[in-house]
Amino acid sequence: MDAPRGPDWTTLPHELVATVFQNLDTRKDRIAFTLACPEWFLATDAPVFWQNFKIVIDVDYADPYLMHMVQRYFRHFKTLELTWVMSPRWVRMPFSHYKEMVKAIGRILVLLYDFSVQLREIHVSRWPGSKHTKKLGYLLMRYIKSQTRLRILTLNEANFYHVNFANVLTECMRSHKTLKKLNFHYTTKWSRQSFNRWLFSMCLENLYFLESLTMDCWMFWQFFSKLQTLIPKLKELNLYLDESPSPSQPEPLALIKDSQWELFSTYLPRSCVYLTIERPMNDTLASIIFQKDYKLVSLNWNYTYYRESCRTDCCLCLDKLAHLDYPCLERIRLNVPFPPEVLRDRVNYLVRKCRGIKSFILNGNELIVNRDFFRSPAHFTVLM
Repeated sequence: MDAPRGPDWTTLPHELVATVFQNLDTRKDRIAFTLACPEWFLATDAPVFWQNFKIVIDVDYADPYLMHMVQRYFRHFKTLELTWVMSPRWVRMPFSHYKEMVKAIGRILVLLYDFSVQLREIHVSRWPGSKHTKKLGYLLMRYIKSQTRLRILTLNEANFYHVNFANVLTECMRSHKTLKKLNFHYTTKWSRQSFNRWLFSMCLENLYFLESLTMDCWMFWQFFSKLQTLIPKLKELNLYLDESPSPSQPEPLALIKDSQWELFSTYLPRSCVYLTIERPMNDTLASIIFQKDYKLVSLNWNYTYYRESCRTDCCLCLDKLAHLDYPCLERIRLNVPFPPEVLRDRVNYLVRKCRGIKSFILNGNELIVNRDFFRSPAHFTVLM
């Protein structure tokens, strides 16, 4: 009598095989899964599984399966993410490790360049400004320059050894008709190294179809003060302020003249401002940042540390925001290091003045869910 046969795993539906494949964490397991049988290989060869490809450089450079996977599936890539586990400020590796890393990751960038792999999105984050990675940065810039259909570019603390974002942006000009979203997030100290304001502004002016732009306030001052033509399709302008300037330097937005602020609606006619502040702010700084000439839609304000004047300064800043009476202001998220009951009257006054507010989150608690629940502003009371 023949021994009973087990189930035929090759007949599993492709949907079930794909579900199992998506739950595999390591590249080694994924490669082994695709080699199990021809049916499983066909089920996992769909482009949807390989469109987003992430490389953690200081970890994956030693992965023997990385290059094998890139060679097999690079034709499906649509999004490439390059990042580091360690912070760019604290990357300390022996020179031999850097050499191996540049060789391994460099081979991948050369392969993508040689086969002209066109991506929709490139995200680079936590890239260290080390001379040992200079060659790797050059290979990445060369690959970005070859892109003609790029839609989103993100540079988050990516300091390419003084080849900063102003120079990186020049490499994207072949995608100027498709690029719709730019995200630049740098610490203030790094963002000011070797910055060419004219080059940066000129590149942005050529991105006619740009719809979303993220930058810090210092970069916005450099860009906006030199802007000479309108960017008609820019809808979302995300500004963040996360570091205090040195005592010898003024606040960046304070250097923008009133006559230049008045041109905001001319040069950026469709832009709505989404403001993020990661530091304490007094009424003087609020007068500089909150301008009546732009359409503020969202405010995200986080206190990163406590000082004695926090309560008074926060109340004065909310009063300043209320006096400007932004008609487009919809969302406010505020995190303060003191009891929120102190701000009860200020919050109620702000909500009555800015009648478009739909959401107010204070220290993680939602105060306003839907304004339609109230018959009129006179009946409105924020519950703390």
